[in-house]
Amino acid sequence: MQGCRILCLSLTFCALFGSAYGGTTHTVPVGSSNGAIQSLVNSESVRSGDTLLFPQSTFIFSEEVYINKNLGLCGAEFSEGGPLTILEKSGGANCRFFSFSGDGGGESGVRFIAFDGNGLYASDSGRAIFCSGSFSGGVHSSLFAGNRASSGGAIYCYGSFTGGVHSSIFADNKALWGGAIFCNGSLTGGVHSSIFSGNETNWNAGGAICCGSTFSGGVHSSTFSGNKANWNGGAIYCEENFTGESGAFADLGGSYFLGNGAGTVGGAIYC
Repeated sequence: MQGCRILCLSLTFCALFGSAYGGTTHTVPVGSSNGAIQSLVNSESVRSGDTLLFPQSTFIFSEEVYINKNLGLCGAEFSEGGPLTILEKSGGANCRFFSFSGDGGGESGVRFIAFDGNGLYASDSGRAIFCSGSFSGGVHSSLFAGNRASSGGAIYCYGSFTGGVHSSIFADNKALWGGAIFCNGSLTGGVHSSIFSGNETNWNAGGAICCGSTFSGGVHSSTFSGNKANWNGGAIYCEENFTGESGAFADLGGSYFLGNGAGTVGGAIYC
């Protein structure tokens, strides 16, 4: 059980985002089983572009929720120092939290949710979120901790990841490629006021983030510490270019890269 760690890490958040959720918001009742969540997702009232809202509580996942609509995932907004909505894997559950067949994230992306993988491995890619298409809306004020998978310990998208990472924490996630985030395409929107700590690839590239194309938007007021890759890019690996908001290379304003390591080249960033 990692609830204590999640609560402690959530206290480090300093920037909060508004409640501009996309489409219609559908509230998941407290105590809902995975089956009940799946039934809500499958209902005709839930359409692509809508948002699933998880109230402030702990939801235990023992099975994967399959989504064939482009939905956002949001928890209850919290005041400074308050707890997040927690989605937690039960012991022995080696499946993902959410699997999108196609694009995911909608307009809202992920907001105000803690994904606690409990150090358990998913049998495939993307322990917390898997997209067979692209992921939009970004990640805002959320926590991904202790997630394990083959590629993208926390988040995997076969296409691109858009909207960036904002005021979020990725800690102790592990995979063969992209310890925290893997996208086969590009990552746009950059990283802002976030922490990537102790993420790791034990076979290939991108200890924290691995992009099969370009990384754009830069890294701003963020910390990458103790991330490790067995191959290239201890913190960030991108197959092509790494650019900032202005298009210039290496836009790293106010950020720290501390104690990251790679087995070959690019202890911090490789592109």
